[in-house]
Amino acid sequence: MRALYPDLTPEDLQPPKHTGLGRVIERLRLGRGIKIQGVDGLMVRYAQCCQPVPGDAVVGYVTQGRGISIHRGDCPNLLTISSEAERRVEIDWQESKGETFVVRLAVHGEDRRSLYADICEAISGSDTTIRSVELSTRDGAVLGAVLVEVENQSNLNKVIRAIRKVKGVTEVARHDAGP
Repeated sequence: MRALYPDLTPEDLQPPKHTGLGRVIERLRLGRGIKIQGVDGLMVRYAQCCQPVPGDAVVGYVTQGRGISIHRGDCPNLLTISSEAERRVEIDWQESKGETFVVRLAVHGEDRRSLYADICEAISGSDTTIRSVELSTRDGAVLGAVLVEVENQSNLNKVIRAIRKVKGVTEVARHDAGP
């Protein structure tokens, strides 16, 4: 590069930093943190139906043209593909530092003043990024979902415990998209 462009500064010669989308593409391309039956570097994608995170028991499913799809072991979609056992593969999922996963949490509760703010404050207090909040009140009951960005299962459990401690919240659980 220096021979072609002698005026470039040292910063210009550094490889570009990945954007959020770039990190996702790199993770899909390299399968970072995942070994499939002893082989790494394969194209993988994390199933949106069950939103697996490191620490979950997972199963790989060989898709047609999209690499290997990683599902939680209790994913309802695995029941529909259970007849194709030859397409299932063992996964050794190692946690990669700095890698995050988006998980949808279903939240139910009894409405009160500032409940929404208290839920968001509890999540933020657990050092977790909120991606979106979709809560609504009907007949005194609060129903909805919160999308959070977590690093692993223990981080996710910490967020769930923090939300459960909020006065008025009656139930918090992972929300699966279903089949």
